[in-house]
Amino acid sequence: VFIIGFTITYIENTKISITLLGTLFFITLLVFIPSIGREAGAKILQKKDILYRDSKFTYRGTLYYEGRQKVTIYDNELKRLITLNKKDLHI
Repeated sequence: VFIIGFTITYIENTKISITLLGTLFFITLLVFIPSIGREAGAKILQKKDILYRDSKFTYRGTLYYEGRQKVTIYDNELKRLITLNKKDLHI
């Protein structure tokens, strides 16, 4: 990241800067292709084999999203997406 910023800011060769920015822009646009975007999102956000417990049940599955107040997981046994409140969980 430092090298990219240094190249764009301090090197006076505009062809290198434009080529670098164009390449980065193209790579960024690739996430709009559904298969690539889904895979990138899975690598960034998902965690596999997570175990959550609340007062009644135990949930085991893939963590899809962990927000401030809610957690969304895909339970492997139930085969469905579940949203849980964080304050109810025993982590």
